Amino acid sequence: MATAKGKPDDAPAWAAIRAEYVTTRITLRQLAKKHGVTVKATEAHSMREHWVEMRRQHARDLAVVNLRAAEANDIAYKEKIYDIAYKLAGQIAEVVERGNIIDYGLRPRDVTGALKDIADILHVKSEADAREQEARIGKLVKDARDDTEDKKEIVVRIEGASEEWTG
Repeated sequence: MATAKGKPDDAPAWAAIRAEYVTTRITLRQLAKKHGVTVKATEAHSMREHWVEMRRQHARDLAVVNLRAAEANDIAYKEKIYDIAYKLAGQIAEVVERGNIIDYGLRPRDVTGALKDIADILHVKSEADAREQEARIGKLVKDARDDTEDKKEIVVRIEGASEEWTG
C-alpha cells in the first residue's frame, strides 16, 4: 500500500532519522542499521540536507541555552547572597544604633569583622582600594603597550657545510 505522496508505507521516515542524527551523538552507520536503511542512502540524505551543519548548529543552540540557564542560576544565587548581606548589615546597624554592642554579647572586633566580610561580599571598595586597583590596571596596560613596542629583530644564522642542508 502507498501513502498519499505515492511512497510505500514502509519507506523510511527521513525527517525522523535526520532529527535523531541532529539531536543525538549517533553515527550515520548506527542510524542506518537502526532504521533498516543502507549506509549509502543515509550518507546521501545527510550530504544533501546538510545534517552535519544542522548538528553543529543544534549543539551551539544547546550551549547557548545551557549558558543562559547557568547565568540565570548564578544571578539568582548572587541576588540571594546580596539580600542576606544587606539584611545582616541592617541588623548590625540597628544593634550599633541602639547603644553598647557589648550589651548584645558582641565585641568591636566581631562587628568590624562582619562589616568587612559584608563589604567583600558586596564588592564595596574604599577610595584607596579603588585607586590602587586603577593604578594596577594602568600599569598592566602600559606594560602590554611597552611589550608590543619593544619588538626586536632576531637574526638566526646557521653555519656549516651547506651540502648537509640540501635535499
